[in-house]
Order: sequence, then structure tokens, then C-alpha cells
Amino acid sequence: MATTVNLLSADSALLRSTSASVTIPISSSGTEWISTNSTLSVIPTEFITNLRYVLRIAPSGSGDITIILDEQLLRLAENGETLSFNAKIRPSSECTITSQLVVDGETAIDPHQQSLSGGVYGAIQSNTVLVPDDEQVHSVSASITVSGHGGGNIYLTYPNLINDRAFYNNQYIPLSRNFMPDFYWEIDSAEQYPTAPFHRLIDVLTSAGNEVMAEYQSIYPFERNEISNAEQLAELEINSSLTNPAFVKDKYINWLSQFSGSGIRKNISKSDGSRFFETYGEEREFIEWQLLTSYYGRGSGTRGALLNSAKQVLIKTKDDTESSRSVSITPNYNGDNWSFLVRTLENETPDASNGESSHLVLAAMEPARPMGYKIYHSTVDEFYLTLNDISFGRLSEIRLGVVVAPTDAPDSITVTSVTSTSATLTFLPLSVPGGGDGGGIISNYQYALSTNGTTYGSYTALSPAKGSPPITITGLSSSTNYWVKLKAVNEAGVSAVESAAVTFTTSA
Repeated sequence: MATTVNLLSADSALLRSTSASVTIPISSSGTEWISTNSTLSVIPTEFITNLRYVLRIAPSGSGDITIILDEQLLRLAENGETLSFNAKIRPSSECTITSQLVVDGETAIDPHQQSLSGGVYGAIQSNTVLVPDDEQVHSVSASITVSGHGGGNIYLTYPNLINDRAFYNNQYIPLSRNFMPDFYWEIDSAEQYPTAPFHRLIDVLTSAGNEVMAEYQSIYPFERNEISNAEQLAELEINSSLTNPAFVKDKYINWLSQFSGSGIRKNISKSDGSRFFETYGEEREFIEWQLLTSYYGRGSGTRGALLNSAKQVLIKTKDDTESSRSVSITPNYNGDNWSFLVRTLENETPDASNGESSHLVLAAMEPARPMGYKIYHSTVDEFYLTLNDISFGRLSEIRLGVVVAPTDAPDSITVTSVTSTSATLTFLPLSVPGGGDGGGIISNYQYALSTNGTTYGSYTALSPAKGSPPITITGLSSSTNYWVKLKAVNEAGVSAVESAAVTFTTSA
């Protein structure tokens, strides 16, 4: 705990020396704290730790109050170190706090000033100072000035003078530490109640940094612009190099992976023992995927985990086109409830041809495999899906692939019902094979009308949309001859192909 040792004496740090719940006059406490325009006394702490007292400051008026701890001698070991003072304070009303730390009586250039609400304890911190790096014994003085307090009692607790070399090289650590009750440091250091792992983690990391400054820089590579607003003390850093998979350094990946419930797999081995991911970038993306999804940890065993695991090795194609990373999973393979078949496209499966099993796909899926299940794999050159809903089109096999606008138009159109203002048409729906739906779902149709069979108006989409026959065209005029052509629409767009025209006459 070298980086979090309180450099103040036991009395000046208001450590509890007796369990008596009585007010102790300042003259009997042994503390070296003094004040202006107020009277000091020591009372039992209101916090859950039984190690501390609270300094009660009773103002003699409404003027500014300054609490001072003067000329605290430092050890030679502190020479060249960065020091800071912090405390928790509860004023009776909203006020301004100025915290100042000086070395050898020199005036602080930038004392720290902040506003606090009344009635609750708030964290305050001083400026930081650098102790001269020489062979002389130096001293520091701490002061806290309270302005605009309204004359009510003020309570001061948890005063600390800390060697902050490992904390204060960036703003994230000192600002976050102000919200860590410092008795956690004490009980963790004594290893009595290991119930504050976050505080222990911060201490372990900063202790390492205090020993080797360069190592500290690699542990906490925060930039100033990573902090959204340094004055908002409670704001969290979302792009932390300790917690964000996209920013975490390689040396801390294994630590972060513990929170996903599994060790990290740096690469996937081919059947010949060589590594599948050939570049650092590919390997890093694989690692970040594991950290983000935990599909190799506590998130394993699901269908999503299996599908996404297989996709990790489908990143390239044999013809250098973009990979679709297509995967299908068929349960109850060969009638066995505990087996399933995985299929991937031959062009995207790096180590298998059509009909063969891929070692890489199976290796990628193994860490995500549900316990007790067997995985089988087969490489295919195309995917087919059998539809069982007539609203999607013909009952037939649909090829899965890149969706384009429909390549054909409705065929065999007949007019089944005509009124004075509408006409109902039926026709063969588009589907694959042979139907030209572009590999997508037909979501609507557009129609163009003519009253002379030669000149047609612009195409208009059915409203509301209807993607399967029969369809009804409305808004027509009575006793009128019409010719109509149709185009199909799917998620990729409108077909460039129009149907043959059919004619009908609306009733009077």
C-alpha cells in the first residue's frame, strides 16, 4: 500500500484512539489542526468505520474560516514526489471551499476551489505540489478555507496527505478517488475485509506505477480529452484502456477477459498447426469480439454464440469477393436431439471444398458449443430454404444470397373482379427458382394505367402495400376502358421489367 499511506500523524489524521463516544476538546486531542474565526472540537465519526474522529468547526460568525495543519515534516523518501491533500467536509449550507497545499511555507500558485451543497459530505481536494528532489528535509502545510457558510457548524473528516505520484499524472484517478471512502484503503491494507476489489485494483495498479514510472504510463494511458468534463467528478470514462475492448492494451486483455468468464483465445489453429489469423489486425479483431460478446465465456452455448463463432473464420473468400459470412444450423441432425449440422458456403470456407467438413469452422465453434452436443459441418455451394407460407410466394426452394431488385414481372395476369372504381387482378407470384424475385421477399407491386393501350401514366405503388396476389387497383373512373401493367418490388428496389398489359372496362 505504499502509494496510499497517509503521511499525516495519527492525531492530525484524526484517527480514533478510544471508543468513548464523547466530544474531545481540541486541547486534549493532540491534533495539530488550528482554525481562524471558529472553535474546534473532535467528535465521533458518523461514517461506518470505527477508526476515525470528525473535526467539528463551530464558526464565531459568518466570515471566512480557515482550518490549518501547519509544517508537517516529510521523510527524505518523499523528496521528488508529488503530494496532494484531500478530505471530506459537510457544511451546514452551500458554500465555497478553497483547499491549498504548500511546501516549505511557499504560497500555492493554483489552490483548488469548488462549491459544495449544505447538509451532506462532499469530497474536496487541494492542488498538487512537487517536493524538491534534494537531500533536505521538507515540510508541507495544508489549509481549507470555507466562505459563505452562513455560520452553521462544519464537519471535517478523512483528512489525508498522500504521495500521489501514481495517481496525479492524469485527472481520471484523482477525481474518481475522491469518491472512494478511504477507510477501504486501510481495511484492504490490513487484509481484514477484502470487500473492496475496485479500490484494491486501483491500488495494485498505482503501486506498480509508483515503482516504475514508465510502467505506470502504460497502465493508465488516458488522455486529457478522454475525460468529458474534468469538473464533473462523477462522470465515468467509457473509453477506458482498462475496460473498453477497443482500447485495452494487449497486456491487460487477460485481466479484462476474466469478467466475461473465460480466457482469451489469441488465434485459431489450422489442421496443420499453423495460425489462421495471419495479421495482428485480424487477431486483434478476434480478441475484441470475444471481449465484447463473451460467446467463449458466460455467453456460450446459445444459437447466436454458435453462428457468430463460425463467422469468425469466414472472413475471406476464395474468389476475393466480399464475404457474406453465411452460416446455417440444422438441429436434430440424423434424428439425434444432441447433434446439429452446420453448413457454410464453399467460397467462404477457407479449408474445405463442397461437401467437405471444415476443421477451422469446427475449431472456431468448439468454445461456444453447448455442453453435451455434437457439431457436424458440411460445406455447400448454395443455400436453399423451403417456404411453407403461401403469402411469401410459391411453395418451393428459395436460394439465399445477395438480394437484387426483381428480375422478372408477374405472369398470367387475369382480371377477376371489376367495379365502377376498382379492379382486382390475380397472377402467378414471383419466386425462385425461375420466378425472378431477386432473392428477396416481394413486398409490394406498382401499376401503370392507360386508357388507349399506348400511352401509360407513371407507375404507382399499391397503398396499402400488398406483396402477393390477388391485388386491387382503386380510384378508377366508371365506364372506362383501361390497360394495366405491373412491376414487382422487394427490399432491393423496383423491377426494371414490366408485365404484359391486360385490359378491362369498369362498370357504369
